[in-house]
Amino acid sequence: MRGLDLDGDGEIGIQEGEDYLHPVLAALVLTSKSTSSILPDLYPEITVQEQELVDEIPAEISFTINNPGGICEENITVSFRVDGSEVLTFPVRMEASGVYRSAFSWPAVKGEHLLELSVDPEDRIKESDKENNACTLNVSVRSKPDLSVSLGEPVKIEDREETVSASVIFLSFLSLFRVRRKKSLPLLLLAVLMIAVFSGCVEETHAAEKAAYLIPVKITNNGEASARDFDVNLYLDRKSVTVLNIPELAGQNSIEDNIRVEAQKGEHTLSVKVDEHNNTIESNEDNNEFEKKLLFYLISCCSSLLSRLHMPEINPPDCHL
Repeated sequence: MRGLDLDGDGEIGIQEGEDYLHPVLAALVLTSKSTSSILPDLYPEITVQEQELVDEIPAEISFTINNPGGICEENITVSFRVDGSEVLTFPVRMEASGVYRSAFSWPAVKGEHLLELSVDPEDRIKESDKENNACTLNVSVRSKPDLSVSLGEPVKIEDREETVSASVIFLSFLSLFRVRRKKSLPLLLLAVLMIAVFSGCVEETHAAEKAAYLIPVKITNNGEASARDFDVNLYLDRKSVTVLNIPELAGQNSIEDNIRVEAQKGEHTLSVKVDEHNNTIESNEDNNEFEKKLLFYLISCCSSLLSRLHMPEINPPDCHL
């Protein structure tokens, strides 16, 4: 309505009509008699992560129930089957949102399987489409990881200073040999030993010194499933030397590494343990440790020099192999 009868004459004049405006709201409401005929349409979806499918280990099965049809706010039954046999049934509550998400656990068994998830198997709810009430998924369940470990022979790491010293001795010996090559072999050998003594090559006070070695370590996963985030511990004479962390080792695969250790000459016990704290679930836990006695040796520069000269090697008291 427009205007206001300001002078009370019963009529709204032009001036009175421009005085102010009364807003008016109009609304249109539409209804449909066919609303009650829109039926729900329930259909499920199922997913599972590949790494979850390991023999005898519960796998998490994720699922979604969708309803793009009419509102369904009631309890419905869900059935889970493996290779045609029903394993699990449980109720879920559908809401007006039309989407329900959840997960359940399945104790996986090694082999190829057909998983099936169906909603409302007893056909209690009226739907617009009953043909999409089930979904299937083919899966392959692998055997558990099976870690084993072994050790190779130690390899001595050449010391640079020792190599340089040996070279100096070798050159000195050649010079002596050229000057006195007419002398007898025993005198020449005596000269070599004297040079070695003065150069510090022969083991005397250094008998207790340690040398560095590389120990080959081989880790194998004989199972089908991957082994993830496990440790490899190396021990020398029951004392821990180092710990290797392996992020992942695929099934039916091996890796090799060289671990550096320092040890005195002589016999030592080396042992290596994989997944020592049993953080990885395996099919066989009895092959996770390997132990052997190894002979660590130091080659003296005396023998090295004699081999370079292609001369007969001797073993004097101060030149041990």
